[in-house]
Amino acid sequence: MSGIVNEFTLANDISELSKLAEEVERFGEEARLPAAGVFKLNLALDELVTNAIKYGGMSRDGCIWIKLAREGDALVVELKDSGRPFNPLEAEAPDTECGMHQRNVGGLGIHLTRKCMDEMHYERRGGENYLRMRRLLGRECSTT
Repeated sequence: MSGIVNEFTLANDISELSKLAEEVERFGEEARLPAAGVFKLNLALDELVTNAIKYGGMSRDGCIWIKLAREGDALVVELKDSGRPFNPLEAEAPDTECGMHQRNVGGLGIHLTRKCMDEMHYERRGGENYLRMRRLLGRECSTT
């Protein structure tokens, strides 16, 4: 199954996470993704969008553009926001060996997102952060 696309924008407001979940769920149904895959996709996007809203420094009227696409046996996700430059591929990986109480706060969501994707590409385009991710369907996420 190919050619299923869902493109939408979210306002720079944490309350938009419910719209994100609805859009991911709708896309998952249309693209016939397994429930576990939809859950993981929503988890990854929730983390990225939350970070953009909370820490990205976007103006109040800023927005986050998201495109979800099924291309053959792969899921392709694109995100764009007008926040300050931030390349999640350069974020330091958290120490997953130490206990939760010894670990520094932050970074785990981005780490898990990187582990769940087969390809990730970041660039700064025209004053915006642009992230493209690709994941082969049917592959389990690594958490280590």
